[in-house]
Amino acid sequence: LNAGYDCTFDSVVYPGDTLTYSTCIAEIYDKTGRSGIMRFVVRQTTVTNQGDERVALIRNPFILRW
Repeated sequence: LNAGYDCTFDSVVYPGDTLTYSTCIAEIYDKTGRSGIMRFVVRQTTVTNQGDERVALIRNPFILRW
C-alpha cells in the first residue's frame, strides 16, 4: 500500500542529460493502527546527472500489514 511520495529537485535537468537512478531501502519502522501493527518501508531514490551531481531525491514510503 502506497503511503505517500516526496520528491525534492536539487538542480535543473537539461535535454541531453544522462540521468542515473539509484534506489535503496532508507528506513523501516512500525506503527500501531486500528487494525494492528503496520510496517512502513521507505524506498529512497537518488537521481544524478552525468557529472555525478544530485538532481533529485525521491522518498516513497509504503505499508506492509502484519
